[in-house]
Amino acid sequence: MSLAIKATVEGLKQVQKAIDKTITDWQHAVAGATYQEGLAIIGESMLEVPVDTGRLRQTAYVAPPRDIIDPVSEAGYGTDYAVAVHEREDVSHEVGKAQFLRDPFNRAQSGYVRRILERTRKLFKRGARLGAQGGMPQKPREGEALEKAVRKYNRQRGKK
Repeated sequence: MSLAIKATVEGLKQVQKAIDKTITDWQHAVAGATYQEGLAIIGESMLEVPVDTGRLRQTAYVAPPRDIIDPVSEAGYGTDYAVAVHEREDVSHEVGKAQFLRDPFNRAQSGYVRRILERTRKLFKRGARLGAQGGMPQKPREGEALEKAVRKYNRQRGKK
């Protein structure tokens, strides 16, 4: 003789949905933190980029991650001569210098994991969503809009 008990757990689907939502929320927070790191790097870079006419500086951009599963944010400059100016260390500039993007990127490597963790926690608590109101923009900011975003970010960090 055997004894069998059959039970149905109520609410299991709701628990699974809550777990899935939490995972997605964390992914959005990491993507947002990655975008913020890109803003910080381009902010530092804009202080070092050579300025002749100002066109190069005006083309600075930070693209938010397109994917929350593998969040990658791209920062750079959108002129046809940006690479040449960046790489020519034999050319002196009245304002700025060569390696104006690489140097800030390399400096950002120190403390990167800690900053991403801190930003991720803050964004998760706020419920920030990639591309949503209150979250990150859906397209790269350009020109004055980017400069305004970088200034705001630097003010929040206590920098000029």
